[in-house]
Amino acid sequence: MLVYTGVIEQLQRFFKVKRSSNVPPTGAEGTLTGSEGEDEGSLEGWEIMMKERLLNVREMVGFSKELLSWLDEINSATDLQEAFDIIGVLADVLSGGIARCEDFVHAAINAGKS
Repeated sequence: MLVYTGVIEQLQRFFKVKRSSNVPPTGAEGTLTGSEGEDEGSLEGWEIMMKERLLNVREMVGFSKELLSWLDEINSATDLQEAFDIIGVLADVLSGGIARCEDFVHAAINAGKS
């Protein structure tokens, strides 16, 4: 479950819109012009950005290498604390008076049963 959650976080990080001067605006006004824009005229800004990210082979190859490295790291985690740290949620897990990651997992399982 931690790997699944972490992969989703990695995908969101990669596909999240990054603001720069060459990025078209997001929202309803974020459409392209020309022949490509005709196909995308009905798409929202985030859909256009997603399409552009998916078509950028260099970025996708870089992301796949990062993701494979991350998967190796998470799969080599020796305990829950290390796994939560790799995912980037260790501070959240240990907040609220919980001292051990195992206690957090047990509390989450018990909360799901209610």
